[in-house]
Amino acid sequence: SLTPRRRSNVYCLVSDIHFHNWSAFSKDESGINSRLLIIIEEMRKILNCALSEGANVYMAGDLFHVRGSLAPSVVNPVKNLFKEYTDLGVKVRAIPGNHDLESNESSEMGSAVEVLAPCGVIVSPDVVYYADDNVLMVPWRSKCEDLLDELADLADKHPGADLIIHAPVNGILIGVPDHGIWASQLRAFGFKRVFAGHYHNFKEIEDTIYSIGALTHQTWSDVGTFAGYLTVTDTEVCHLESQSPSFIDIDAGMTEADLRAKVPGNYVRLKIGEATEAQIRDARKE
Repeated sequence: SLTPRRRSNVYCLVSDIHFHNWSAFSKDESGINSRLLIIIEEMRKILNCALSEGANVYMAGDLFHVRGSLAPSVVNPVKNLFKEYTDLGVKVRAIPGNHDLESNESSEMGSAVEVLAPCGVIVSPDVVYYADDNVLMVPWRSKCEDLLDELADLADKHPGADLIIHAPVNGILIGVPDHGIWASQLRAFGFKRVFAGHYHNFKEIEDTIYSIGALTHQTWSDVGTFAGYLTVTDTEVCHLESQSPSFIDIDAGMTEADLRAKVPGNYVRLKIGEATEAQIRDARKE
């Protein structure tokens, strides 16, 4: 059947998709950026999962990449993708992240995600609660203090709900200063679970507090991070790792077996310090 079989105890969750005409390692594929196609196909896996399981799909922000600018060559294939599945009955629900917004604040007129509304995607520029999955979504807020004040009020209205936000949570990325929200602050509100988009690394920060991570690797900043999407049931959170190319650092001391395990299918960077052109050529060849 093409009609989803609804299971009330499962939903799919994805964040930081970053549909974009990426320049590095890309080429034109019949008018569509090849790396955009990779992201679209990863998103298709989620939509197929939702279709087969009768699950709803939640997108926690940063669907697009460049703030205040959308290329038609990005928008059109993405719209076609979502229309294909919403026409089959898949419910897709989205909030904007900071990359989706023209300004620092979330609004309907300033959100790029709104372009997907005519395709059947349910877009909310503000707080929204979905009773069928007991899910509460809060879009990007420019100040963490404002978000925390808002969550304190929402926790009283929706006790025991799963909370989906797009916000910086400390302890997700190594080397990033702790200028965001602490997991202990989120846990204190009493939500069943908290899922945060924004940082590109899946991580269970503390019990019931999760960083969703990005759908795919996108830049060298993503080296060493876990990309993919989540399936969530009443009792379990499962991370399904992306099968798209990863950004990988290798070093000159690796064995041939290590290189064969890491290089194929990925974007690879080797740091060799000072080197002649001949040494660089030899390294590339090896």
